[in-house]
Amino acid sequence: MAMDSTALLDIHGRKLLHELQFNARLSLAELARRIGLSPTATGERLRQMEETGILRACTIEIDRETLGLEVLAFIRMSCPAQNYHRFLNYVQTMEEIRECHHLTGGDDFLLKVTTTSLADLEALIEALLPYGNPVTATFADYNMPAATEVPSVTVSNTETPTPMNPLGAKGIGESATVGSTPAVQNAVVDALSHLGIRHLDMPLTPDRVVRAIQQAHDGSLPDIWREPPDVFDGLEVRSGDDESEESAAI
Repeated sequence: MAMDSTALLDIHGRKLLHELQFNARLSLAELARRIGLSPTATGERLRQMEETGILRACTIEIDRETLGLEVLAFIRMSCPAQNYHRFLNYVQTMEEIRECHHLTGGDDFLLKVTTTSLADLEALIEALLPYGNPVTATFADYNMPAATEVPSVTVSNTETPTPMNPLGAKGIGESATVGSTPAVQNAVVDALSHLGIRHLDMPLTPDRVVRAIQQAHDGSLPDIWREPPDVFDGLEVRSGDDESEESAAI
């Protein structure tokens, strides 16, 4: 008579499954100690769970960050009917795609991907575009407050230009966050400055760094000077020499 799998899921069976999900390499003696059974009874319980199909295989969990796969992302995809099978065949060739799940509703697939950098993630998304459209959330997906739910707001402006630069501009908001990207960018350019490299475009991909090094060796580095936008031609030029000592101290 076939064994009833539900009979194995008593308090000891549930404890056993819990321990195995966290570490399937525990010794039989350690498993028995943790679930409160003898090693013999624990071994018999394992055998019965394998026979009934509750336990099918043991797997391992890989630390993706140790392998340099620091970016974990989930991509929702909408795929036209004519590209459905082409899309499924293509994702199986992409080693960055770890899982592909079918979805119901407005979207077709949910992809779990790992990449070494955000630049590689962008490249992966671009590679998927011929087969479908990544679904990006918009304000239509959020419950935006209506006019009746917003309190009365009084708006006023206070302009205090600085005399320390021609534009009178000051740094505002999130300066600590904004500064991290150019700091890394400048560090890489500084490391390559002995080759004559003075500029690298963002995002800072390995291909761009290698290309710049090759251009430096070949003597074919492009001119980094770019004319400023025309809007700067009509701006008033401020000079600290014309300001009072009080305003210059602002």
